[in-house]
Amino acid sequence: LVSHATATWMVFWVSHALQSSIARKLESDDASSLLLASRHVLKGVCDGDLVLDRRSHLIVEDASPLERLLHAREKLSGRNFLDLLLDADGRQRFLHFPQSEAA
Repeated sequence: LVSHATATWMVFWVSHALQSSIARKLESDDASSLLLASRHVLKGVCDGDLVLDRRSHLIVEDASPLERLLHAREKLSGRNFLDLLLDADGRQRFLHFPQSEAA
């Protein structure tokens, strides 16, 4: 169960990192279509995807794939993604990953 949760976290973490990187690099009309295309590819490769607000880490769109993976009894949209990470070390790694990729 712990390894599944870790793997799930890594999938969403990579997805978030890819989307953030693409969004930062492209500031044109093509950015939204590229982001949509990358999400479509990730859906084919990963168990699910979700969109987080860059600053608050709130889940801003439908999170039904994550809800299915976690067997959640409630909707996760609008919740802070960091609250789903149980250990403080995991939260810190998640918060520092985008900065380490940008450097």
